[in-house]
Amino acid sequence: MKKMKQHKYLLATIATLIIIASLPSCKKFLDKKPDQTLSVPVTLSEAKNLLNFYISINCQSPDMNMESDDDFYMTDALFNSSTQAIKATYTWQKDIDENFSWESMYRVVLSTNVALELTQKIPPSLQNQTEWNTVKGMALFHRSYAFYQLAQSYAAPYNEATAAALPGIPLRFFSDLNTPVHRGTLEQTYKQVLADLQTAVPLLPPTSIPLSIPSKAAAYAMLARVYHSMEKYPQALLYSDSSLQLNNSLINYNSLSTSAAAPFTQFNSEVIFAATLAGLARFSVNNLLVDSVLYRSYHPDDLRRGLFFKDLSPQPGYGFKGNYEGNTYGQLFTGLAVDEMYLIKAECQTRLTSPALSMETLNALLLTRWRTGTFVAYTASNSQQALDIVLMERRKELLGRGLRWQDLRRYNQHPSTAVTLRRVIQGNIYQLPPGHPNYTFCIPQLVINESGISQNTRQ
Repeated sequence: MKKMKQHKYLLATIATLIIIASLPSCKKFLDKKPDQTLSVPVTLSEAKNLLNFYISINCQSPDMNMESDDDFYMTDALFNSSTQAIKATYTWQKDIDENFSWESMYRVVLSTNVALELTQKIPPSLQNQTEWNTVKGMALFHRSYAFYQLAQSYAAPYNEATAAALPGIPLRFFSDLNTPVHRGTLEQTYKQVLADLQTAVPLLPPTSIPLSIPSKAAAYAMLARVYHSMEKYPQALLYSDSSLQLNNSLINYNSLSTSAAAPFTQFNSEVIFAATLAGLARFSVNNLLVDSVLYRSYHPDDLRRGLFFKDLSPQPGYGFKGNYEGNTYGQLFTGLAVDEMYLIKAECQTRLTSPALSMETLNALLLTRWRTGTFVAYTASNSQQALDIVLMERRKELLGRGLRWQDLRRYNQHPSTAVTLRRVIQGNIYQLPPGHPNYTFCIPQLVINESGISQNTRQ
C-alpha cells in the first residue's frame, strides 16, 4: 500500500512537472488550475518537456558528498546551527539516515523511465524520428547521470578486482514502483551507466542549446568522467578527446572581473552540460570556507585566486564564489565542463603516453587562467612529476564542482595518493582514513524497510 501511494504521488508529480515545463512562465502556472486527468506523458513532446525541466532534472545532484569531502569547511557556529544529519555527514559518523539525495536521484530515474517507456509505445517514423531520438537520448543520458551519482554515494569505490563481488545500487528500468528491484553488483552498476551513455551518443545532437539538454559532447564527457573514476585511462583519454573535438572553448579569465560578486555566468562557454546541487544556504559564499593552505597555493598572478574566492574580512577565512552556475546563494555547478576534459586528458596522457604531451594539454588550460604575460609553462622530466602537477591543478581548478569525493575514492586505492581527511570542531578532532567504509553512505532506512535490500556497512 505504501508503494502504491508513493507511485501515485510520483506520477502526480510528473504530471505537475509536465504542466509547468509546457508553460512560458511560472506566473501562468500559478494562475492555471491543474488538469486532474493528467497522469503521465502521452506524446513525445510531453516527454521532452518532462526531461527538459531544469529544476527537477538538472538541479538534483546529491549534497552529501560535498558535505563530506575536504573542498570546504564549516565554522563552529554554522556546524552548531546545522541539522543532526548534516553534522553526522560532516563528521563521517556511522549512522546517517538522510533521504533527500536518494529520493531526488531516483525521482530523476523515474522520469527517465517514463520517457523511455513512451518511446517503446510510440515507434519511430519518418515524421517523428528526430524528436524520438532526442527523447530517448536525453532519457538515457539523464538516467546514466543519476545512476552514476547514486553510485558515488551509495556504493563502494570502483575497483576492477572486486567490482563483481560488491553490491551496487538498485537499477530501476521501469516506472512501476511496485516492481521489486535488487542491488546487483557494482560491476553491473557501472556497465549499465556506460551502456546508457553509449546508446545515447548516436541519438543526441553534437551540441545543445540550452546547455541543460544533453548532447553528444556531454555524453562523451560523461563517458570520460566515468571511465576516469574507474581508472580505465585509455577509454577516459579517448572520450575526453572526443568531447573536446566538439567543444574545446576556454574562458580567458583575464576577461572577467575579480571584484564581481559572481564572476561567472550561468551556461558560460565552458559548460558542456549544466547541472547543480539544489540551492542550499550552507553552500553559499559566506558559508563555504576554503582551507587557508589551499588558498595560498594559488599564485598571486593566478586569476583563480581572485575569481574563485571572496575575502570575508574582518571575519577570518575565504568564501567560494567561483561557481559556474553564476550565483552565490548555494546552487553550485556540478555539471560537465571543458576544463574538466582538459584535466582528464592531461592526466591520462601522463599515465599512458608522455609527460610532454600531458604538460602541453595542461598548459593550454592554464594559459587562460593566469594574468596575461605571467604564466610560465610547466615542464616535467618524468611521468611522476607530471602526474603530481596535473593532480595539483585538478584540485585547484575543479574546486566546488562535486568531484572531490569521487577523486578521493580513487586516490585512496593507492598509497602514493591516499588522503586522510581531518576536521577540528570545538576542539574535537575527527578523521576519515583512506579506504574507510564511511566513504559509502547508508541507504535510507525507509528504503531498507520497504524493499528488503541490503544495507551498506559503516563504522
